[in-house]
Amino acid sequence: MRVADGRIRPVPDDPSPADLALSFEPSALVAWLAKARTDGGLPSSVRIEGDLELARVVERAVSEFDPDWEMPFVDTFGSTLGPQLARGIAGTVAWGRRQAAEFVASAAEFATEESQVVAARSEIDEFNDEVDRLRDDVE
Repeated sequence: MRVADGRIRPVPDDPSPADLALSFEPSALVAWLAKARTDGGLPSSVRIEGDLELARVVERAVSEFDPDWEMPFVDTFGSTLGPQLARGIAGTVAWGRRQAAEFVASAAEFATEESQVVAARSEIDEFNDEVDRLRDDVE
């Protein structure tokens, strides 16, 4: 991409070397942009090549990224239907995130409590404390 006239433009076949290259999957980019304001920082899956100071500038800029998510819907569906669709999609995404979090919590509880395939964190901590105590006694 190239920054020109205050806009970011894709430049697919530019032969000149880039000052900064960030490489990650498109889905990771969307997820990163959606949560950058609350979480900050580049995702762990990103590959950085080039000027690290420029990468920090980009990271700060994205952390302040606050687009008007309703505008594309208003432009496409009008000022009456557009905001309603945008809120509906945002509500659906929020519901999906809550459901995913609940599923993960339920799966973790099942794995630790019901099937006992995975030890609970408290049991692991207790075991580690006992090992440390035994090591200290041996010393």
